[in-house]
Amino acid sequence: MDGASIAVIAVVVITFAIVLFTKYNSVIVLALGITVAYVLSFVLTDGEMFSVWAELGYSTANIGTVENFLTIITSSFLHKNIWHLLSNIVFLLIIGLSMRRRISNLKFLLIVLVGDISGTIVYGMTADTPCILIGASTIVATMMGAMFSLFPRLNLVLPRPVGDTGVEYWEIALIWICLQILMNTGLIDDNGVAYSAHMAGFAAGVIIGLICRSEFLGDSSELPEYGTDLTILEPYCVSEEHKRMYAKAMSTSDPFRRGLWIRNLARCIQCPKCGKRLKVIGQNFVCGNGHLMNKRP
Repeated sequence: MDGASIAVIAVVVITFAIVLFTKYNSVIVLALGITVAYVLSFVLTDGEMFSVWAELGYSTANIGTVENFLTIITSSFLHKNIWHLLSNIVFLLIIGLSMRRRISNLKFLLIVLVGDISGTIVYGMTADTPCILIGASTIVATMMGAMFSLFPRLNLVLPRPVGDTGVEYWEIALIWICLQILMNTGLIDDNGVAYSAHMAGFAAGVIIGLICRSEFLGDSSELPEYGTDLTILEPYCVSEEHKRMYAKAMSTSDPFRRGLWIRNLARCIQCPKCGKRLKVIGQNFVCGNGHLMNKRP
């Protein structure tokens, strides 16, 4: 194994270690890890990255071996060129950041891993000819499928100056599915892209979202992270009980007790947009339909 491949493996290990054992945003960490892996593989091979693809890409000719199974993860960190990388990173950030603000780090990682593994294996079993699969597009497809089943009526929000597009995730998913079907059937030139892997990843994301919907969106036992802005909830504390819990949370200096008061208060307050109860994810207040309450009315 050459130095470029070893460097990519090190990036993969470090990326998942940071996601698992720190509180850094898993989407940002994943995007940075994928980008660093591409840069290292490009620089260390003088742009001739095929040797890295051959060692760490997923080979559809050896789907039954343990070594090849492990490349499902490493293959997602490899990309053909800068445009392949940028297209995946942009969509990973747009969809992933929206998802991550509404579910925890570990739940996000669960969706990504299960969807990526499922999509890659399905593609390996259905590929017409042996090939090497690389790229993070299956991860992106999985996130889109999960958002479709978890928050179908949530609007897609882009960075400023665009902001809220007014387009809901179920509409985006429907258009995306139609394009994937057309490309996979050859009605549109597929240019060598593994569209069946995209569809399998999307399906896995939908299934995970449906199975775990109550766990992801139901009552949360998580405590808010340090720095949560409790004043966001003050205008919604209309009853005496709400005001009492708010006062307790604001007055206590014990971070654990403050977290308990904030969590319990959030459970009692309804989302002003849809009426669903709130829960705490990290430093965010989120309702069962995925609406964020991150500023005062």
